[in-house]
Amino acid sequence: MKYTTPILLTSIFILLQVHIYAQSSRLVAKASRVFNGTTYVLRDTTAYYYSNGKGGDVCHMRYCDSSNSWAPTAGGWFLLHHLDMVYDSAIASGRNNKLIEVRGTYHDSFMAGAPVYLKFIMDYRYDTQLQSVSFIGLNTGIWTNIWKDGYLYTGDGRNVNRIIHQIAMGSIWVGVLSRNFYYDSTAPNFYQQIDIDYNNGAFYVTSDFDYTVRSANNLTYSENKTWTGVDFSGCPMSTYVYTYDSSSHLLLTKTHSTETCSSGYIADTICQYSNFTSAGMPQTEIDQVWNGSSWVNQLRFAYKYNSFNQVTSLFLERWVSGAWATADLNNYYYEPYFPDALSKTENTTQMQVYPNPAQNVLHVTIEWPNPQPFTIAIFNSTGKQVYTQQVAALRIYNGSISTAQLPAGTYVLKLTGSTGEFTKTFIIAK
Repeated sequence: MKYTTPILLTSIFILLQVHIYAQSSRLVAKASRVFNGTTYVLRDTTAYYYSNGKGGDVCHMRYCDSSNSWAPTAGGWFLLHHLDMVYDSAIASGRNNKLIEVRGTYHDSFMAGAPVYLKFIMDYRYDTQLQSVSFIGLNTGIWTNIWKDGYLYTGDGRNVNRIIHQIAMGSIWVGVLSRNFYYDSTAPNFYQQIDIDYNNGAFYVTSDFDYTVRSANNLTYSENKTWTGVDFSGCPMSTYVYTYDSSSHLLLTKTHSTETCSSGYIADTICQYSNFTSAGMPQTEIDQVWNGSSWVNQLRFAYKYNSFNQVTSLFLERWVSGAWATADLNNYYYEPYFPDALSKTENTTQMQVYPNPAQNVLHVTIEWPNPQPFTIAIFNSTGKQVYTQQVAALRIYNGSISTAQLPAGTYVLKLTGSTGEFTKTFIIAK
């Protein structure tokens, strides 16, 4: 009986942990398809890897550990690009780590398979604000600077008030652009951007972007002017006008106009949003262009969302010969996770799983630190094991698993060896 209290307390603590951690949803795969007149043909897939409670979606991919994009070819799957994100290890909490480097490997079939290696390096100030972003490329085996952006902040440190863009000229940096930002004193709302270019040893003003924000913090108007040599009194190059519903938060239209100076503004493009979800997300977007006398349909988008208001599908149609014609379809697949919890690390460099989403075949590659036997298992969304395979001792494994017999859905692939256990969520889409 003397052990009852500690055991009960431990159980309660575990239950409290489960309830304290807020469940969220993160993007694990994306599939892009094009309509060939009869059916959708897969164009490419991308798989996203995470660890330590990191997450992301279509709009917020900052906390992805790595990603792989593949394209189907007649000879098999072709790796389009691979990205690795490196975080500041000084902060243990997964979500709050600062992204300090993005490493990219890009492949192009037109380059006879020769990869291009690029990386971005982020540097931060003492107060964790972003201080600079450097873009570097691998040239004949040597990492070479290409360009760099430096960030300066307002007095309170909350907002960027200047970005200085520099390009590398050998071993020195040369400033080519200064982008200056201005804010009002209340919200603060961003209301102006002035670009200053550098040429022939001097800076000169080139562009002015002005923004109008209403009391509900909705952007209602923006315009782009060019420098006349004296001021910005010349004709604006373009403007955007935004309209909202009576509740002041649902964006209904965005209209782009071009200034001709002689005849005034000419509205050339309008985007119309409608069919909103209860969370205020548009399910329909229609883009029209002005043909000189009337608005003509151009594109129509249909969006679907999950319960976390994340886009799960983007359906595109084009206006052809007076009717909507099916064009492209993007599907986005998610898995639940707890962003505040430290989860089992998914190894992002030793194991590859593709394509994701899969249809009839799933390819698996893993490199162990030493030869060893291991087990491959697949579990469905209810936790039921639907596939298992024993693999004899080896260090590098390249294999394929038939998924033709499995229904569409979300699955977990688990590889268990003597030196570790690695998991990856994947999707079957049919």
